[in-house]
Amino acid sequence: MVKRETMLYISVLCGPGNFFRYTDATNTTMNAICDDCPLGAYQDDPGQSSCKQCASTDTTELTGSYMANDCKSKSIVMMAIGL
Repeated sequence: MVKRETMLYISVLCGPGNFFRYTDATNTTMNAICDDCPLGAYQDDPGQSSCKQCASTDTTELTGSYMANDCKSKSIVMMAIGL
């Protein structure tokens, strides 16, 4: 007799500007959350497990950016926020 295991995969679908990450070492979607992309990154596709990085000379003004156009020159962003 062969024992078969049935695996249940549930998709974590985070929207643009977000990525999914596991909250513990089990790597199950029962322990996964959607996080905003950090400063300097964006995600324009839903359901991703990472964000796309802006060029090294660019950053974003806010977390959760969802367009490549959100990446702006670091010096311009710093002037805009008063630094």
